Amino acid sequence: MRRGLGQGMAASEHGPAEQERRATVRLLHYWLSLRRNHRLPAFVDFDPHRNPVPWDHCLLASCRSAREVIYEHVGDALVAVDRGASPDAAAEPQSLGFVKEITRSIPEVLQSGEVQTSAGAYPRPGGGTVLYRAALLPFRSTGDAWVYVLGAATYKVAAEIRPAAAAERPEGSAGDGMAARGDETAIDRLVP
Repeated sequence: MRRGLGQGMAASEHGPAEQERRATVRLLHYWLSLRRNHRLPAFVDFDPHRNPVPWDHCLLASCRSAREVIYEHVGDALVAVDRGASPDAAAEPQSLGFVKEITRSIPEVLQSGEVQTSAGAYPRPGGGTVLYRAALLPFRSTGDAWVYVLGAATYKVAAEIRPAAAAERPEGSAGDGMAARGDETAIDRLVP
């Protein structure tokens, strides 16, 4: 029986953490499909409707150099990670800690022309931890010296993650010892 949104049986067999990881992987595969002759894909070829990562989890930067970066779009979900932590409510989204965390590799992306991925734990200024997986994908423009960088991040607040082994296995089944030790949790599947 096939369930899910066009993703076949695999979508129903894995939890939300695995689906989020796959979203960034599917975005990378889409980016690779746009490349021609091993060159950067043109930004005009990018179809936002084919982006598997929700737009509010994305950002778009126009770059002429590593020092000249203009943020065209920063998604609300990326800003929400630091919401309330900044004393200046009118602060530019790119100045917030989480956006800085996921965009710190933009200079490497511009220099190499290659995708940069990252995953980790970001300590929220107000307390708590966000576990994230992010990708920065370069695109060329079609007539000037600009390079566009599409950033995408999926994340979970650590408090929202429950031990996967204990939640997915009936009591008394194999693996309870591992769940009691905390060896296998949803974080292990979210962040390598």
